[in-house]
Amino acid sequence: MTRDDVFVRQQALLARSDQLRTNLATHSQVLQKPLAAVDATRNSLHWLRQHPEWPIGAAVALVVARPRRILTWSQRVWLGWRLFKRAKKWIDAQ
Repeated sequence: MTRDDVFVRQQALLARSDQLRTNLATHSQVLQKPLAAVDATRNSLHWLRQHPEWPIGAAVALVVARPRRILTWSQRVWLGWRLFKRAKKWIDAQ
């Protein structure tokens, strides 16, 4: 193999490598949102491990507060969250 043959082979391999990188970047776009959700969940769990006083405080509040009041407020929060999600979906569709 001459030096020119090696150079031509090297250029072909570099071009193939660029093509494969482009294909990988294109195909990995599908995974971007699910992986972002996994990262957010992992970060949230890490934060909860670093700050155990918040879930403990929430549990104590549930025990101390009246269960009926908690049920009422949890329903209101859930309905508000659903309304927010629907409004966001509708706005994004516009």
